[in-house]
Amino acid sequence: MRSKGPITPSALHKMMKKFEATGSLASRPRSGRPSAGAAVATAVEQTVQSMSAVSAHGECSAREVSRQTGVSYGSVWRALRITLKRYPYKLQHNQELKPLDFGSRQDFANFVFNKMEEPHDRLHTVLWTDEAHFTLSGAVNTHNCRVWTTENPHAFVEVPLQQPKVTVWCGFTADFIIGPFFFRGSRKHGFQDSFYHW
Repeated sequence: MRSKGPITPSALHKMMKKFEATGSLASRPRSGRPSAGAAVATAVEQTVQSMSAVSAHGECSAREVSRQTGVSYGSVWRALRITLKRYPYKLQHNQELKPLDFGSRQDFANFVFNKMEEPHDRLHTVLWTDEAHFTLSGAVNTHNCRVWTTENPHAFVEVPLQQPKVTVWCGFTADFIIGPFFFRGSRKHGFQDSFYHW
């Protein structure tokens, strides 16, 4: 029981009477129907569970919960965060690696470390490249995807490399940039339209 100051004789007398009558100083459960906030939280919880059960990776959208329940987005957000203690965690894409890829990565790291110890600045002439894939198969956009749960699931989604996509490629050294170039198609089926430069 919380108190802002010393217990007064009248308050102590009420506590003794309550303990004699109930055997406890805990507050009695409230009677009557649950509050509107509790009803909203229950509806939100049930909708989140049903949406997560049918989604690919357990994700759901707070705005979609709002549409399905008819509850305002702000009320859904408060129910998730305050009442249900759920937090939105972002799915992360982890590139699928083959068994031989781990050795190749380690060999490259050792190669770079060895080159850094040489007197000549050979890394200055290295062409570094990167590419971004925009899938055409409806893969999850993790920027707008959240998993609502009480603890961070540290969820990863393995994404196959061989799927229809548009690929953006760019290369650079310490002195110049090459690209970007845009490729249509996939490695498996061959790039269609070769490439075009932006």
